[in-house]
Amino acid sequence: MPWPARPAEDIRYGQQLEHAVIEVREGRGWRSVTEVETVGASRVLTLDAPVTARTWRLRVTGARQRVRIAEFGLYRSEV
Repeated sequence: MPWPARPAEDIRYGQQLEHAVIEVREGRGWRSVTEVETVGASRVLTLDAPVTARTWRLRVTGARQRVRIAEFGLYRSEV
């Protein structure tokens, strides 16, 4: 079963995100679970395996200008 994550930009300001990493908190550090190059209005990212974590983050590592994230969702779903 795929494990999708869905980030979305507020595209009223244009598509600005060029690269980001989705990470989970493990102990005192962070572990990358997937990367994305563009998001736009909405992007579904499928994780390779189930991930159990209380704390997640979307870390922007490249952008044209200021990025405005409108939504970030995590789902357990068959895509």
